[in-house]
Amino acid sequence: MVLQSQIARPQTFRKIATRSRRRRSRKGLVMMIALMVVLIVCIAWPGGADSTQGSADANDNNNQNAGLTANTLDGPPAPVLPNTNNTHERTHANATPNPTTDANRSTIQAGLGSVIGNTHRRTPGNNTIQAPPLEQPLNIRATTDDSSNAQNTKAPAPVLIDPTPDQRPSVALNKGIEGIKEILASVRAYSSVTPGEVGAMLKQGMDLIGDGQYIEGRRVLSKLLWLRGSALDHRDADTVRRTLESVNKSLVFSDRTLHDDPHAEIYVVQDREYLSTIGRRYHITYQLIEQINNVKATRIRVGQKLKVIRGPFHAVVTKSAYRMDLYLQEKDGSMTYVRSFPVGVGKDDSTPIGTWVCKPGGKLENPSWTHPHTNRHYKRDDPNNPIGEHWIALRGTDANTKGLTGYGIHGTVEPESIGKQASLGCIRMLKNDVALVYKLLVDGKSTVHIQP
Repeated sequence: MVLQSQIARPQTFRKIATRSRRRRSRKGLVMMIALMVVLIVCIAWPGGADSTQGSADANDNNNQNAGLTANTLDGPPAPVLPNTNNTHERTHANATPNPTTDANRSTIQAGLGSVIGNTHRRTPGNNTIQAPPLEQPLNIRATTDDSSNAQNTKAPAPVLIDPTPDQRPSVALNKGIEGIKEILASVRAYSSVTPGEVGAMLKQGMDLIGDGQYIEGRRVLSKLLWLRGSALDHRDADTVRRTLESVNKSLVFSDRTLHDDPHAEIYVVQDREYLSTIGRRYHITYQLIEQINNVKATRIRVGQKLKVIRGPFHAVVTKSAYRMDLYLQEKDGSMTYVRSFPVGVGKDDSTPIGTWVCKPGGKLENPSWTHPHTNRHYKRDDPNNPIGEHWIALRGTDANTKGLTGYGIHGTVEPESIGKQASLGCIRMLKNDVALVYKLLVDGKSTVHIQP
């Protein structure tokens, strides 16, 4: 028998139904609010679309490196040593610095002009280069690799702006140069060791730097190094390099700009644009844009202002001085000094002199490598890999280097070998130095001239 208290009453059913409807309504409202929050976050998240583009850009670069490494299971080609039966043996003890002569400088000018202007237009039997007069500007054009240029045809035109104090405070440049007070004091008080016209030119350049006219002072001192370097006392040459390196810490390697700088400008990021496409436009790497602007390729946004350098960079290696000098070229053909690095060269004078170009597709990070003499294979991430973590392959372009393979610029696990003849013929560099040079040299564009 069912008790009266156990019989469900109508009002009880109504209460249960009402609570169920309210519960379902609350759940639906919560879900709707959650969906709206997710939608707002997706729309308002900073760098959403551009972040995806940047990630794709970075992934493309990583895939490219991975593909290059996969295609060369043994790493970059092993250096092929030239015939050294008739070469004299050189050692670090008896190798003394041999400043570049004017004749050598003319050869470099001719070689660089031929490589960058005519790399894909050379004909067999036409490898002899007529050196231009010393004071003539180089005829270097950054249009050597048609395949890479093709990637730029659909890129949107750059939007250039004039830097203003609130955007790029050029008036505060002094604050961006490390130790600027010490630099200015030293250059104003500097007394040239080199006499005559060259010494007067040195004083002029130093005075301009001392007065804060960095662009003009850099131009004068760079021209002095490039054209009249052999006439400079080695102490004066070292002083010029140190002074220009200090100035270039801001003019090249920071996000600061001067309105009259021929090598730098401000670029405004366009819609659907990557740092790599911007880099190709100016013949520089996207890693350099990242470094000087302190940004990430995956976090750029439309309308963002970035400092860019008008590349490409070019290198001159002086074997007897164990030094690599980097330059940028101005529109009139003159070369602007950037900075120098110590290097190691081939044992028994095995590094061939002549002009090279950074081989297209020949830049690798963390490569594997097989020693050509012992056949020992070094895998990626091996801390004992003799060539370090960066490899820049070189392709010969003149009568002395054309057809030579296996040569390149790389790091070393033997830092004590820098400043000596110790490699198999390649150019060795310290770990941090080669990492920076890797960001500066562009394959298919940048040239490397090796001189005695």
